[in-house]
Amino acid sequence: QLNLVALGSDEVLATGVEVEETAPRLVVGAPYPNPAPRGAATFPFALDRPAEVRLELYNVQGRLVASRASVSLQAGAHGLAWAPKGLGTGRYFVRYVVQGRQTAEASWVVLR
Repeated sequence: QLNLVALGSDEVLATGVEVEETAPRLVVGAPYPNPAPRGAATFPFALDRPAEVRLELYNVQGRLVASRASVSLQAGAHGLAWAPKGLGTGRYFVRYVVQGRQTAEASWVVLR
């Protein structure tokens, strides 16, 4: 609901307006090493402003197989090192979740 309040002869204040905040901009680099011989890699990315970031790992069937806890990061370039346990050889998809919203994916191959 939008409410208008007159402040003066030519000033009006709008109240009751909800502004949806957009997710921070995320630029994703290629995970390295890729392929990963021991199932450990660094996942590089950059943020345009501070945000909570979580990584999720999916197999080719689309099942979530691992998740890295959310971390609060400042704006700038970052590289999260991660070695999910129990992964077999294969292709996986890393989903970058910023402020609770999926924003990007990258392909990653694990060799054992």
